[in-house]
Amino acid sequence: MSSDSPLLAAVQFLTRLPVPSETTARARAEAPRWYALVGGLVGGVGAAVQLAATERLPVLAPALGVLATVALTGALHEDGLADTADAYGFEPRRAREILKDPRLGTHGVVALCASLALRIGAAASLVGAQLALAYVTAGVLGRASAVVVMSALPYAFDDGARRTGNAAQARFRHLVPAVFLVAALAWGSTRLGLSGSFAVACAAASLVVVGAIRALRRWLSGTTGDTLGAVVVAVEISVFLVFAAGGRS
Repeated sequence: MSSDSPLLAAVQFLTRLPVPSETTARARAEAPRWYALVGGLVGGVGAAVQLAATERLPVLAPALGVLATVALTGALHEDGLADTADAYGFEPRRAREILKDPRLGTHGVVALCASLALRIGAAASLVGAQLALAYVTAGVLGRASAVVVMSALPYAFDDGARRTGNAAQARFRHLVPAVFLVAALAWGSTRLGLSGSFAVACAAASLVVVGAIRALRRWLSGTTGDTLGAVVVAVEISVFLVFAAGGRS
C-alpha cells in the first residue's frame, strides 16, 4: 500500500530511516516542502550524539556527531559534493559523464575530506545550546537552500533521468514551512543569546545560495542532484563556521 504523505516521502528520500510503505508520485512531488524539517531532525540527531559522547569521549565527540548526520543521510549530500568537485570546470557534456561516473576522483576526495574536517573542527569548538542550535540550523538551512536552488534553476540534463520529487517538481511555495522553521530558530536563538550568530549564519547561507545559482547557471544552465548535494554541504559548512567564530552575542 502506498503512502500519500509528503513528509514520509521527504524522510524516505533524504535519510536511511525505514519508511513503512512506498510513497506515491504525488507525495514525492510535494516532498520538498518538508526537506527543511527533515534536515533539522538530522541536525538534532547529530547534536544529540555529540552531546552524549562529550562526557566519555570528548576528543571524538565532534567527529561522532558530524558522522552521525552523514550516516543518517547515507552520505547522500557528501556523494553529491564529491561528484560536483570532480566535474566542476568541465564543459557540460564532459561534466555530465563525470557526474554519472561512480568512481571518485582526486578533487572529489579532497572536497569530501575538507568538508568533514571543517565541520568537525567547527563542531569541536561548540558547547551546549550553541552546539545544538548550530547543528539544527545547519540542517534546516542546508535543505532549504537546496529547495531554493531547485526552484530557481531547471534540471540541467533533460534526458528522462529526472526522479519524481527533485528539481522537476520543486517550487518556491515549498519553502513556506522552512520560513516558519527559520522564524522559530530565530526566536530560540534570541532566547539563548545567540541571535547574532544565527543572523550571520542566515546571511552566509544566502550568499552560498546566490553564488551557487550564478555558478550553476553559467556552468550547466541548470542543476542536478549532485550539485544540490554540494549546495547542502556548502551551506552546512558556512553555518558551522559562523557559529564557531561567533560565540555568544
